[in-house]
Amino acid sequence: MPDKKPISDIVRGVLDGLDAGESLAEDDLPTIATQRSNETASSGQSLGSLPGHAVGRLIARGGMGAVYLAQQHALEREVAVKVMTRDAESPEMAARFRREALVLGKLAHPNIVPVYDVGTDEEGQLFYSMKLVKGRTLQDVVHDLRRGDADTMKEHRLTSLLTVFRKVCDAMAFAHSQGVIHRDLKPENIMVGEFGEVLVMDWRSCCAAMTKTEQRITKTPYLRNSPFLIRHSAERCPDPSWAPRST
Repeated sequence: MPDKKPISDIVRGVLDGLDAGESLAEDDLPTIATQRSNETASSGQSLGSLPGHAVGRLIARGGMGAVYLAQQHALEREVAVKVMTRDAESPEMAARFRREALVLGKLAHPNIVPVYDVGTDEEGQLFYSMKLVKGRTLQDVVHDLRRGDADTMKEHRLTSLLTVFRKVCDAMAFAHSQGVIHRDLKPENIMVGEFGEVLVMDWRSCCAAMTKTEQRITKTPYLRNSPFLIRHSAERCPDPSWAPRST
């Protein structure tokens, strides 16, 4: 069976033909639609096959995973389900995905998104379910404030924004007390809910903080860049750029 052309190649060919003065054949549209449907199905995440969940629409998609709206059967509630995308499958990415779920399971705090379940679907693909946050990101709020949106300015006054900031600080203080650092804290990763909820999201880049022994070492100037500290920090942080420098 011959390989099917990717949808991008089909569209590019159609556009090139239009630029050259050719007409768009009626048969081209079903071909594009069918090819798009096939690619979506082949690159998707076993939707509907997650244990205990009925998966619905796509909420967001990133480089490592896709987040879907789902219904948890046991408790009859809506949740968000994050599934590791097939194009990100590798031992390293799988380890990061598991670490994110395990860290969130460990960080039980009102301002950190809670995880409900973690496992694999019927095809062995990693997933975890978490609280469904209805709201928008702090980045969206700031954007609307900058453009002078009246409703946003009325809802998010200075006192409200300071409350958001305080809750984020509470979440980070708790995470640090548990030996975890986020490493990607930014407005896009802070959800502001419809009823005042503030949740720090996206912990995929997190790593363990220094132990008390390593903290003492960093306070000693001539041991700050010791091989001991550099090696152990690098082992816990998947991104070497976060580890202490040897120079």
